[in-house]
Parts: sequence; structure tokens; C-alpha cells
Amino acid sequence: MGHLYNLKHFVERGLVNGPIFLQFVLGILGGIGADPENLMHMKRIADKLFGSSY
Repeated sequence: MGHLYNLKHFVERGLVNGPIFLQFVLGILGGIGADPENLMHMKRIADKLFGSSY
């Protein structure tokens, strides 16, 4: 989730402008597991941080 919070920080500082396009890579070594629960968790966090602006 850290990448989403870092992006939010950059958006708030004006270092990144929209539109924001997010891609999630699941199931890699050291990353988040590739299952529906993790995907939905990432979407919930993105919704919380960016609303409908991604």
C-alpha cells in the first residue's frame, strides 16, 4: 500500500498531476499476494485516497 500513500503525498504537493492511472501487480516475490481479497483491499485504499479521480 505504500506506493498509493506515496502517490497521494506527491499529488498533495503538486508534484504529480492527473489524470492518475493505477496498475496493480500482484503475486511477485516480496509483493502483495495474488488473491481477490488483496486486490479489493488495494482498490478500497485507492478509493479512500483518490476518490473517483483515478
